[in-house]
Order: sequence, then structure tokens, then C-alpha cells
Amino acid sequence: MKLEQLEEKMREYEKSRVIYEDTNLHSLVPFFQRRARHNLETAKILWKISEDEEAKKFLEISGDYIGYDWIISTSYYAMYHSTLAALAEINLKTTTHETTIQALEYHFTHRQALLETEYIEAISEANQLEIQYINKLWMAKRTRIVAQYEADKTMSKEDSEKLLSTAGDFVNRMDKLIDELDKTNK
Repeated sequence: MKLEQLEEKMREYEKSRVIYEDTNLHSLVPFFQRRARHNLETAKILWKISEDEEAKKFLEISGDYIGYDWIISTSYYAMYHSTLAALAEINLKTTTHETTIQALEYHFTHRQALLETEYIEAISEANQLEIQYINKLWMAKRTRIVAQYEADKTMSKEDSEKLLSTAGDFVNRMDKLIDELDKTNK
């Protein structure tokens, strides 16, 4: 999204209190990070069960059980909770998924340009690299909506495997961002 559009959205969100500053949020950062890691682990467990016949027998579940839709959902939520952690690090509370993603883009790729700090000297296309994280989060959100709400859609092994990998990379990057912010604030 263009900066001007994001700025307008942020003003609207702040006016309607869909996004607001809360100085108590910082204490929740580790909880959001733990929840993100928990969601990643849950997605990995579901992957293992979906792929392992012995695990299905051990758990006494149907041999044709495939949890790709829930792998996608929990992978998305890992990304979402790590985004909430990054926003809590700067004392921002959001109340919708869309607002959360847009706030991440606005505050960390446009406004403060903190998301690309690590890459700025080493890679001339740092901004494009970092915007990929925002795009991956939007893609994960769309995929999760399809997996959860469109009963006639079947999620593929490849879809769930790709999003699980993306979620791991995304959560690691958000943890790194939070560490960078911690260093900056000390």
C-alpha cells in the first residue's frame, strides 16, 4: 500500500480507536512471542500427524486424517501473534487483523524504517526484501480465510508446507526486529 494511503488509514484507525497507544502493552511482548512459537509448534505437530501413519494409529484417529487447513490457520496465527508482539514493543494496540497488518507496514517499513535496518548497508534492495514480510502476512491471512471458511476448498499439502515454512521465517524476523528495538530503546 502506498504511504499516503497508509497514513490516511492510520489517522482513521486512531480516530475510531481501532489502533491506539497503550504503554502497558510492552509487558505483553514475551507472551505474544510465546504464543507465536506455540502456534508454530502446533502447526508442526499437525504436519507430523498428517504425514505419519504411525502417529495416526497411536492417536487413534482416522488413517485419512489430513490437517492441512489447520496447519494453515495455526501458521497464520503464529505470524499474527508475532506481529502483535512487534507492535506491543512500540506500545501499539490494534483491534482487527487488517489494522494489525497495516500498522506493521506503516510503522516498520515506512514511518520508522526499522524493519530494514539490518539489511540497509548489505543489500541495496533492503526495502523490497522487508516488504516481502508484509506481503507474506497478507497472503497468509487470505489463505487462512479460505482454509477456515470456504468449505468447498481443499488445502493442499504444498499450501500448508509453504505457509508453515513462511511462518517460521516470519516469526524469526519479528523476534529479530523486537531485539533490534530493545537495543535501540536501552
